[in-house]
Amino acid sequence: MQPKATYYDLVLSSTSAVPITMIAKDYGLSAVRLNHILHDLGVQYRMDGTWVLYQCYADKGYTKTVTHPISEEKSVMHTYWTQKGRLFLYDLLKSERGLLPLIERSDSETDPAKYFIPADGPGGIKADASVTV
Repeated sequence: MQPKATYYDLVLSSTSAVPITMIAKDYGLSAVRLNHILHDLGVQYRMDGTWVLYQCYADKGYTKTVTHPISEEKSVMHTYWTQKGRLFLYDLLKSERGLLPLIERSDSETDPAKYFIPADGPGGIKADASVTV
């Protein structure tokens, strides 16, 4: 029988950058909740509807930004996390919140209260009370 793959193994086997939604699903969270956790941990802030890394993280190669045109006059920017960024998040979430990806959790480690965001959320953002971990 082969040992269970770790999250590190899975991340390192991939070369593409991924949206926060995919990383959040690895942890059993919504993208909204994970973005709020990262804000609470001082990793990112929201500017004009887009999450932006604080300068101390901005030049580390954790994310890449892709501009998608909507029309001739308008475009939107999307942030994708690199594999280096995913490993940074893994270490940060594990050390600061005790939060492990689903693949590495035992049943006794799933305590939703550990990841609770107050109703007012960080920065006065209302958290969706219907979102579950």
